[in-house]
Amino acid sequence: MNEIKPLYPVFTGNLRTKLNATWYIFNNRVTTYSRYKGQVIMSILMPIMLASLPILMGSAIAGSPTKASQAFQSTTHTSAGSYAGYMLIGALLFQLVSNSLWNFGFWLRREQMTGTLESGVYLVPLGKGWLVLGSALYVVVRNSVSFIIALVLGVFIFSIQIDTFMNVTLLLGILFLILGIVPIIGLSLLFGAIVLKFKEVGSLIDVMQWLVSFLMGVFFPVTILPAILYFVALLFPPTWTANGIRMALYNAPAFIGVWQDLLIQFWYTLIIPFIALYWFGKVERNVLKTDGVGKY
Repeated sequence: MNEIKPLYPVFTGNLRTKLNATWYIFNNRVTTYSRYKGQVIMSILMPIMLASLPILMGSAIAGSPTKASQAFQSTTHTSAGSYAGYMLIGALLFQLVSNSLWNFGFWLRREQMTGTLESGVYLVPLGKGWLVLGSALYVVVRNSVSFIIALVLGVFIFSIQIDTFMNVTLLLGILFLILGIVPIIGLSLLFGAIVLKFKEVGSLIDVMQWLVSFLMGVFFPVTILPAILYFVALLFPPTWTANGIRMALYNAPAFIGVWQDLLIQFWYTLIIPFIALYWFGKVERNVLKTDGVGKY
């Protein structure tokens, strides 16, 4: 009798088994997502459509893209070299962050409502954290790939100078993006804790999207905010990511300094995941003591 091989390779050893479970969840969600071609296309086009509103409106009011860029620089006191590029980066990062919260929150809520969160995730002997990690990694990888494709497409659609992406500072922008992805995973876990607690995701996403766009300064530099709001915006890790990429590509001013901003971004990369894991675990234990994760 021929031996039946598992769909995914089963490794020996406790750690390898857990990593295999993480890979299973990640690969399963990627496979499911790839079946919906329309959703894949829209995830790329949506940030471009979002960026087109302020770009076209600003150009129409100012009279030309050049005049819009000059007016934007004088009004916001920035030295950003491309008005369209500044808006495009903001829209892409907004989509990256909000979609990460959206995808992870809805996955958790869907598992909860179908009854598979408790029976399929919490009863797995490998530990639910590894399964949650697999879903969080899928969310970030999916949205990061969409980010890169939409960026390349947006450069040609809005006629952004391609030489901006060919200089040495591009590496600095990539470094800010890589460091910024890790805190986004942590923010997804924090949002997942809120979903577990309140058993709601739709209205929470609506509030979070508005809050994210405001704190990140999607279409404006956060330096123009009042002092208190500016301080709150600096506590939000994606704000540093957005400004860091704009600083590298479009000569936008740093909050403190180039390397100081990079150091703070690195610090957020280290601490946010631990804060998120602690808070998620705390909320989870409280929920399990009361209603349980299977009730909705």
